[in-house]
Amino acid sequence: MARYAERLKKDIERWTGEGLIDAATATRLTTDVDAKAVSRISFTTVFSMMAAILLGAALLLLVAANWEAMPRLLRVALLLTLILVGYVGGAVLKLRGHGAFGEAAYLLAAIAFGGSIALIAQMYHLSGEEADAILTWFFGSVLAAVLLRSPTLTIGAVILSAVWLAMSIDFGVFRPEIPYWWLALAGGVWLVSFWTDAPPARHLLSLVLVFFTWVIFFNQETLVMPLLVLVLAGALIAARVYTPVAVRLLGLDGKTAVHGLVHFLSAMLMIHVLYADEALFFLFVLVTLAGLAAILVLAGRHDRPLRWIAYAAFAIELCYVYVALLGTMIDTAIVLLFAGLSLGALAWGIRRFEARWVHPSSGEAAT
Repeated sequence: MARYAERLKKDIERWTGEGLIDAATATRLTTDVDAKAVSRISFTTVFSMMAAILLGAALLLLVAANWEAMPRLLRVALLLTLILVGYVGGAVLKLRGHGAFGEAAYLLAAIAFGGSIALIAQMYHLSGEEADAILTWFFGSVLAAVLLRSPTLTIGAVILSAVWLAMSIDFGVFRPEIPYWWLALAGGVWLVSFWTDAPPARHLLSLVLVFFTWVIFFNQETLVMPLLVLVLAGALIAARVYTPVAVRLLGLDGKTAVHGLVHFLSAMLMIHVLYADEALFFLFVLVTLAGLAAILVLAGRHDRPLRWIAYAAFAIELCYVYVALLGTMIDTAIVLLFAGLSLGALAWGIRRFEARWVHPSSGEAAT
């Protein structure tokens, strides 16, 4: 993103020098580029977050190692001090312009809060489900994210909601109970993410939703869940293509169609699981391939990640068909022949698609 911004600013200077745009327009364009080109992820951010995680773990282990030697009042005071120093120190750092270090301090405080829940429960012999402790940690992180407008804490809350979802499922039961409360948690964090300006949290929630739909699918094992997911996928892709206002409301930026594609593939995989041994299997294979082609034509022209995911899905679907055919074809060589021809046709189709739809001005040379 930074390299693109630098190239664009050089182009603006060149356009100004050639008289293509005036100085006022150049200034406005440069200001807009600087405002939009701020990278959300940098080495400073990554390393500061890693440092916060390691420091938080070290402090909690240090406290836990000397837990019995401390009076109860000192234990509680020490834990509260860790939390207070993290949140207040982070706020001070952000006010002084050190955003990455401020967010790292918030993360350190959130880790201390989670550790405090476990240590205090142990100290007072409080009984309860581990999932309830995660839920308490989740609500504390959401509250802190709202008060401090922290995108890092918002992302942390999404991760905690996913952990709570996984812990609320009994994987040893054939039809586990469905923790529908996760939808309320996800909806709340989704709204908070707009207040804290945390688009990654919304992308992550969409991916956790895939896992949630699979939990429901394994519980019911009917066609209802895949059809609902297909409706969601179609709505996301239609919003990206036809209603830009809806895209802004969803807050998925330019990745709305990508999320739609992911949910489409998830739904078709559910259908494949349902009808793997049925005569309708090849019909759903054709539906999957036709759906991928339609998504490419509708939303793939200016979305390179979507195209690559769709191309990979095409190849995987073809390989899956060949594996399924191995038990029905007499000669394995026939399968290999069909595989080679189909993959060659796929490569040719990708080449034609890139040339006609993605780079129509450059024609065949686009590849």
